Amino acid sequence: MNAKKEFFVDFDSKKLVSAGILLTILVLLTYSYSTALLAFDAPRSDYPLQITQVNTLDAGNVSESNFVKGDLLRFDATIEKALRYMNFPFNYDYYDFIGDTNTKIIVTVKDPNKLPVFFEASQVLIDVGEAYVFSTDFVISSQAVSGVYSYTVMVWSDWLPSGNSLSVSVWEDVFNVS
Repeated sequence: MNAKKEFFVDFDSKKLVSAGILLTILVLLTYSYSTALLAFDAPRSDYPLQITQVNTLDAGNVSESNFVKGDLLRFDATIEKALRYMNFPFNYDYYDFIGDTNTKIIVTVKDPNKLPVFFEASQVLIDVGEAYVFSTDFVISSQAVSGVYSYTVMVWSDWLPSGNSLSVSVWEDVFNVS
């Protein structure tokens, strides 16, 4: 004998409001957790800096990736100093950076034959929570080789062998010279 049992759920306005609030909290928590997982690398105590953007600009400060021999090329690199870092997943401790960071910003350019054609290093002090914009100019030689040039921007504590990288990664990109 098969008996059918009926199941009724009765929602009144209090239960609907409570369920709506709980659902909203669940959606917000899921969204914030997902965005945190997809965010850039969280800073660690030994990597307090992050290169967030590097632009190649022409003489008029307009973003450009194609240049001709004799042009002025300006690199604008934005480097951020973290306010704090988190030791996740081992524990949930935060550490606030309280001191400024003395760093070397290094820009190198290589021609299509992988030969270095430009090198610039500058010692700067970056404050906690600051987005420091570093600019340097490079005049492309009239005798330059045409093709795709590569450049790298790095932040280091000092020259090797005693220096260490202060960022998890370097910034690498290319521009064209005709």
